[in-house]
Amino acid sequence: TMPDSVTYMGKYAFYGCVELFEDIEESSDTYRWYSLPTSLTEICDYAFYGCDSLDALYVPTSLKVIGASAFRSSALQKFALFEDSDDDAEFGITTIDSYAFYGTYLYSKSTNELYFPNLTTIGEYAFASATQNFYYFRVAPSVETIGNYAFSGSTIQALVFEQDEDGEELSLGNNICYACTSLTSVTMNIDKITEIPDGMFMGCTKLLTTNNLILGENVTTIGKGAFSLYATSASTSSITQSKTILFDRTDADGNINQVAYNNYFRIVTLDDYYNSNEATCHHFAITDYDKTILYAYVGLYSDSSDCYYYYNSAKGILIKLNKFKNIFNEYIKNNSY
Repeated sequence: TMPDSVTYMGKYAFYGCVELFEDIEESSDTYRWYSLPTSLTEICDYAFYGCDSLDALYVPTSLKVIGASAFRSSALQKFALFEDSDDDAEFGITTIDSYAFYGTYLYSKSTNELYFPNLTTIGEYAFASATQNFYYFRVAPSVETIGNYAFSGSTIQALVFEQDEDGEELSLGNNICYACTSLTSVTMNIDKITEIPDGMFMGCTKLLTTNNLILGENVTTIGKGAFSLYATSASTSSITQSKTILFDRTDADGNINQVAYNNYFRIVTLDDYYNSNEATCHHFAITDYDKTILYAYVGLYSDSSDCYYYYNSAKGILIKLNKFKNIFNEYIKNNSY
């Protein structure tokens, strides 16, 4: 039993203590709850790494920092303020460092969300590979930085970035939602997001076949592979990064410029494309509401060849990749969503 006078928990404090919480009785909700000291301000790196019997924690509002890999590979599911906290009490946590909740079973759903209203920093891989109960996350307006691969490989289904009229530009790392195959809804309609980094939604197969992706009108740059699929090659059975195609856009004066998004846009599913050396896969495109193609990608990519073709089975035509632009623009204008 730690006394309430404890304010600081150092590195590796209970690292690998697999039976540390074995004797705690289960409560009515079947979780074994352990209460951290009421004056605790910081949990340092690897403090509860690999604690297999750690089900649930009550934490104080005084807690500000969760260190790198603090709960990594533990059995942690529930993370909450003390039951007797005031109704208006909220998490005081400002920093969730890299790998903090990596590989846990952290519980967060839209009906019972885990929300950190004072958070400023989410480290790389902070919630990566969180599985089973991790479905919903709302990024508070206070967040200034989200690291590389922060939510990658998790079971997250909905990711919401909250609007804030003030504050600094939100800095986003690469591949934040890489391989989040359950992700179906993303709302990024906030002024602070001006760039979609490399690989941000790479491999999010459900998201990329729905219209539940809303980006803000201030987005001016999309990084490489941000919306690309990866797939298993039929010939090599290896995972390879998708080929990404970024289109220039012609303005009202006929000048060709780099794409600048000045309106919301949508993801459109087109017909299958065909590569004679690979399996048949899908091609997707992002358009604005005038149905002008802004960006497109294909599902498989081979470093040794660019021999990709767009295949329209109804019309029986094969079109080489470098001729996509005009034909796809025409296709979108003449076909409904």
